[in-house]
Amino acid sequence: MFYEGLHGAVKTSDVDIARHVHLLIGVVPVINLEWIQKLHRDSASRGHSSEAVTDTILRRMPD
Repeated sequence: MFYEGLHGAVKTSDVDIARHVHLLIGVVPVINLEWIQKLHRDSASRGHSSEAVTDTILRRMPD
């Protein structure tokens, strides 16, 4: 079985998809999803420009 998705190997008290998977390959998006959320939130509700938010993200990366 091949499964692709954000929670391809999820295992909780109710669900255990990982036990059905023969080969599990994790794929990470090129752009961090948290960055997309921050860009959207800071632009839409806080009035920051995309450039200002991007500069903040890049400045904090070493942390």
